[in-house]
Amino acid sequence: MVRKFTSFLPKKHIPYFIAALGVLGFLDSAYLSILHFRNEIPPCAIVSGCETVITSVFSVIFGIPIALLGAIFYLAVTALSISYITSLTYAKAKLLLVFSYFGLFVSLFLFLVQAFILNQFCFYCILSEIFALFIYLFSLLLIRRV
Repeated sequence: MVRKFTSFLPKKHIPYFIAALGVLGFLDSAYLSILHFRNEIPPCAIVSGCETVITSVFSVIFGIPIALLGAIFYLAVTALSISYITSLTYAKAKLLLVFSYFGLFVSLFLFLVQAFILNQFCFYCILSEIFALFIYLFSLLLIRRV
């Protein structure tokens, strides 16, 4: 199954997918960061609970919004994937995998907080968590093909 999926996706396209997901994740996280500093709640049409999640104690760490940390993470992933595209070195692919693993770990933790502690979901947060998951999966594919 994995072989069929990876056979249609050439190695040279993988870092472009990662960069695109990094940009999308940055836009999502930057949007939430801006709203945080404006003390605004985003519209939440698909799921209910955005306000609960975004204003919870879990939305900041040491006074820094998690969304801002996410924007920095996605910016770093984008920069790393572009750097990999220009040099194609194993070390950069490995660093990208390490970053993506960290992002996946944090995203999984935050998803579990939404599901089991807050019992509410934020669409924008889930979107970011999905981006982090796919960045990790594409990073795994990349490292296996370098």
